[in-house]
Amino acid sequence: MIKWTQPLTAFLLALAVSTGAGAQSDATDSGAKQAYKPAKAIAATDFSDSELKIFAEVQAEVEQMRTTLQGKLSGTQDPETARKVRMEANEEMVSAVQSSDLSPKRYNQIARAALNDPELAEKIQQME
Repeated sequence: MIKWTQPLTAFLLALAVSTGAGAQSDATDSGAKQAYKPAKAIAATDFSDSELKIFAEVQAEVEQMRTTLQGKLSGTQDPETARKVRMEANEEMVSAVQSSDLSPKRYNQIARAALNDPELAEKIQQME
């Protein structure tokens, strides 16, 4: 079952950062930093059934990795070891997305849409 929760949101952020999707231009002509502009919302109808099926498969894989990560972290007391375990797990999750037929950007679009659209989230869960 897909859990549309804060861990998914954290993973999306990590995926965006690792793929450069969250990168901004460093400066305007005047040298000031540009303001962040959130992406336009994408309607659930903008996704094909094949994209949603791929997303569901990858999300199930990522969720399994997250569960494994939680198990590893529960036995870790050292903050540095925990940080390394989290980074390694995040790299594996990003790799799983990148090896699918979805771009990381498209994966994030679907995940964000599902977080905001309970009907889409339900549709994806039924595809697992």
